[in-house]
Amino acid sequence: MERKCILGEILREENLTQTKLAEISGVPQSAVSRYSKGQSRLYDINHLFALAKALDRSIEDLFAEEQ
Repeated sequence: MERKCILGEILREENLTQTKLAEISGVPQSAVSRYSKGQSRLYDINHLFALAKALDRSIEDLFAEEQ
C-alpha cells in the first residue's frame, strides 16, 4: 500500500506556516511547499529527519496510507 505525505495536515494542526517550518527545520521553503502539497514522490531523507525533529514527531508520523 502506498503512503502519502501529510505534512500539510500537520502544519494546519500545529498552526504553523510553511515559512516558519522552513525556518525552524532548516529545510528550504520550496521543499516544504512541495511536501505539504503532496507534489513530491521523492523525498530527501535529510529533509525528513529535519522536519520530523522540528515537529517533534517521527518520520513515520509524516506519512499516512493512501486509500
